[in-house]
Amino acid sequence: MPSLPLSRRKRGFTLIELLVVIAIIAVLVALLLPAVQQAREAARRSSCKNNLKQLVLALHNYHDSAKAFPSGFIYALPGSTTAPTCQTTGGRRGASWTVMILPMIDESPLYNTLNFNNNFAQYSWFNGGGGTNGDGGPNDVAWQLQMVKMQCPSDPYSISGTPHTDYFGCDGGGALTAATCNLGSGGTGRAFFSNGILYQNSRVRIGDVTDGSSNTFLIGESNYMLALGARGASAPGDFWGWASGMRDSGGTSLPGIVSAASLPINSVLLNGQLANGGNCDTAFGNGTIDPTFPAPPAEQGIQSRTFGSFHSGGCHFGMADGSVQFVSANINLLTYYSLGIMNDGGPIGGLQ
Repeated sequence: MPSLPLSRRKRGFTLIELLVVIAIIAVLVALLLPAVQQAREAARRSSCKNNLKQLVLALHNYHDSAKAFPSGFIYALPGSTTAPTCQTTGGRRGASWTVMILPMIDESPLYNTLNFNNNFAQYSWFNGGGGTNGDGGPNDVAWQLQMVKMQCPSDPYSISGTPHTDYFGCDGGGALTAATCNLGSGGTGRAFFSNGILYQNSRVRIGDVTDGSSNTFLIGESNYMLALGARGASAPGDFWGWASGMRDSGGTSLPGIVSAASLPINSVLLNGQLANGGNCDTAFGNGTIDPTFPAPPAEQGIQSRTFGSFHSGGCHFGMADGSVQFVSANINLLTYYSLGIMNDGGPIGGLQ
């Protein structure tokens, strides 16, 4: 049989042609993948901003009902409804602001299960073993529930099933010397501020924010939350949650779900990497301050927590006027201090 003409023969890819096609596909993937990742992060960032917006609105709805913002967290002595800010032992660990606004974020059924005469756990075990200093009651059960409305979708530690949170109230601002109470050796330890809006046993009205509600932080993002596995093999199940109360342990006490505009945003490093709830404890004696940021005062020492996020360049804050602003990690430190304080006369012009 005669052979087919060359024009009618089936022709396949040569090796060189195949390699060229593969190279083109690889280049296209390399070009498109970052764009896809950026689009996903933009969506997560938008979702995080919306979470903060809903929490800020809930705080304002609480204010409309109670004529004041909720306490940042409650710590009460036996037979009393309050305790001095520097009283850090022998009391009852009451609810934090995150618990008190539950009815305002459509979580009334959960809120109604709680017993506000009982303690709220400081931290707990992921295996459901209750909570350190918890009462083994309904508050501990609620503590261990995931609260997606208080989690940033960009945070890899806010995984399904954990009560991790990324949003803290702002209890004030300034260098450590501005704190109401500094615990630990030499007064360079865990800091309790009370010159902001949400601090221990606070009852701040919007009229008390004399700097202007658009110039004052109400809540903000923090990626410095003790997360599951953060303490390693020594205590692999210890972590804090959205409903945690104050840690009352004398010189190692920690305020509740609040932080201060004190250390610069995202400034704490551990082994040269950005420290966060996954590899850094809640106090920063085991980390270093990022040298690219303005150096904080020498007396800063160990800090309880600071603000930060897994978004590039800074983090979101909910302002006292109900707006949500993205604040650069490179913001002037004195301006940052002032934004955390509700009545220091600044900053003039606010964030602009």
